[in-house]
Amino acid sequence: MKKNYTSELKNLIGKEVVLAGWCHDVRLLGNINFLLLRDKDGIVQVTAKKGEVKAEIIELMKELHQEDALLVRGKVVESKIAKKGIEVIPTEIKILSKSKIPLPLDPREVTKANLDTRLNHRLLDLRTQTSRAIFKIQARILQAFREFLTSKGFLEIQPPIIISSASEGGAELFSLPYFEKRAFLAQSPQLYKQICALAFEKVFMVVPVFRAEKFDQPTHLNELRQMDIEQAFTSDEEVVNALEEGMAYIGKEGREKFEAER
Repeated sequence: MKKNYTSELKNLIGKEVVLAGWCHDVRLLGNINFLLLRDKDGIVQVTAKKGEVKAEIIELMKELHQEDALLVRGKVVESKIAKKGIEVIPTEIKILSKSKIPLPLDPREVTKANLDTRLNHRLLDLRTQTSRAIFKIQARILQAFREFLTSKGFLEIQPPIIISSASEGGAELFSLPYFEKRAFLAQSPQLYKQICALAFEKVFMVVPVFRAEKFDQPTHLNELRQMDIEQAFTSDEEVVNALEEGMAYIGKEGREKFEAER
């Protein structure tokens, strides 16, 4: 089975497609029913009009609830009503898995959930458009960071996370048993990036770092991702210029590729 994505549908008008995703919403209006099907790329309207689709499809749509996992076969057609200018006329709708109702939070974000509810039901929270936008933008930032530095001749390295002692002072470390010894979660890749720079000259990394310090502010985290470079045979000014150019490149890529997520 070749599966299609909602992002492909504008190029498939008049064609038969197979979609898989979740029931974002459903509207039952008697002679015509609407299903909003959501996949990893977005949402498409599935329209079932009495007399134009099989009677069993009309009946099945009455059983649908938010977040039911579905398989939809149908034809892509242009629409003056649907937001994206296209819709799918179904020839088959199959329920792959039913959601447990009532849902603990609303993935449509019509009703906002508090932070505790979101964290307790993180899977559903990740299905919201807000969470999807955050992860897509974060992924693109990392991709752009790597693209820029690779194009400038930098080599990506993967320093270890479990270390035997502090790699720089001024921070408390998380300790853990390491067989018969004591080890720590790295609070900085500083030592390793300097060693690699003396061998490879220009290096960069994206690594988790840990700080075992209690903070009252949400802007201070005990775990974070550090995006960093190290360069030999250079000056402070050249390093600063490389970082500034990199930030400008990341910002440009973000604005151009994720306007809808802003």
